[in-house]
Amino acid sequence: MDDNYTYNEIESQIDSWKDIYDGIVGPGAGAGPDLLSKDYDKIVFFGCGTSYNLAMAASFFTNTVSDFDSIAVPSAELYLSGETYISSSKKYLLVGFSRSGETTETIEAVEKYKGQKNIDTFAFTCRDKNSLIDVSGGHYVCRKAFEKSVAMTKSFSSMLFAYCVMATKHLQLETTAKRDSTPPAVVLRRPNKIKPEGEVYSRASHYREG
Repeated sequence: MDDNYTYNEIESQIDSWKDIYDGIVGPGAGAGPDLLSKDYDKIVFFGCGTSYNLAMAASFFTNTVSDFDSIAVPSAELYLSGETYISSSKKYLLVGFSRSGETTETIEAVEKYKGQKNIDTFAFTCRDKNSLIDVSGGHYVCRKAFEKSVAMTKSFSSMLFAYCVMATKHLQLETTAKRDSTPPAVVLRRPNKIKPEGEVYSRASHYREG
C-alpha cells in the first residue's frame, strides 16, 4: 500500500497544471467562464486556512498585473463582518477557494451574498459535486488536483494557477507554455489593462522587501 500521498501529490502537480492550461487556453479549449468580464469596483478573494493564503496570492497577482482592485479576506470575516468590505453602491466579484467545496464558512459567505444584484460569486474547487458549487454563480473545478493528504499542495498551486491563467486570458495577454516537464509559463506582453512595467516591479520589490 502506498501511503506517500503528499510526496506523490507534489510530484504530480505539473500534470494538473497542464490539464488546467489546456482546458482554459489550450487548442481545444472553449470560451469558458470569463471571470473578469464586468467592470467590478472590487474583487474579494476569500477562503479558510491554507485557502485564505491562496486568496492572498490571487489578490497580489490581480493587483500587480491589472487595474482591478482586490483584497483577500478570511471566509468567516466576510460572513460575519461583510459590511466592512461590501457596499450596496458598488459592484463586487467574490471569489472563493475550497479544495473540497464543503468548507462551512466559505459556503455561508457565498450564501449570504447570493442573489444580490451588485455581487457576483465564483468558486474554485477540486471536486465536481459539492455544496460550494451549488450556491455559487460560477465555478471552475481543478479535477486532477484533489488530494488525500491533509496538507494542501497540488490543490493550492492548481487553484491559484487556474485563476491566474483565467485572469490572464481575460486580459488578452499572449501566453506561452512549455510542453515538457516544466510548468506552463505565462508571459505578459500586451499592455491591455496591464500596469506599466516599472510599477509592476516596484510593487513586487515592495512586497519582497517588506
